[in-house]
Amino acid sequence: ENQFPWRKASKYCRNASMVAITNQKENDHLDERLPYVKGYYWTSGIHNGSGWIWTSTQELMHFTNWAKDEPNNLTTRENCIEIYIKSEASSGQWNDDNCRKRKRALCYKASCSNSSCFGHGVCLETIGNYTCKCEDGFTGARCENGKRVRFLYNFKNHRHYRILFLLYYWSELSLYVYYILDKDIKKDNYDGQIDNIGI
Repeated sequence: ENQFPWRKASKYCRNASMVAITNQKENDHLDERLPYVKGYYWTSGIHNGSGWIWTSTQELMHFTNWAKDEPNNLTTRENCIEIYIKSEASSGQWNDDNCRKRKRALCYKASCSNSSCFGHGVCLETIGNYTCKCEDGFTGARCENGKRVRFLYNFKNHRHYRILFLLYYWSELSLYVYYILDKDIKKDNYDGQIDNIGI
């Protein structure tokens, strides 16, 4: 019941995605919470010809939990990853299998969105939540605290000599631009230098 080949299983998830497993804690959580079903579960993991990736996040796998002697591509077409849930021999471990086999779709709804880290970090899914890996110069649980950079442009060939830009990357994904300039300055006549004044 509700078992499909890998491609149809991924569509079965509708407004969700098949799961991407990024660490041991997530892997153990699935094995503990899900019931055993004959045939086991598909994940979003596939081999794309050059390596194993999660199709739900389009990321390479940095964490794996293969069963013994896996992946082995036994039938030469084992390009999709199943997870053994409640298996006596290999519970919670992974196997590469033929994508045409029918298995249960292991769906999840992503916690990350485009605004999760205020545009200044990478959103990492966790169990029922997410964390942010912030870009350099940004801090906070959601990368909401930003850096302040001063841009100083010198206009050597214009009677209005100097323009000062102050850019503040601040909280709530706001970009404020303040500038002081004399009228009629043409922005295509400058030599620029950036002066970082810290956070």
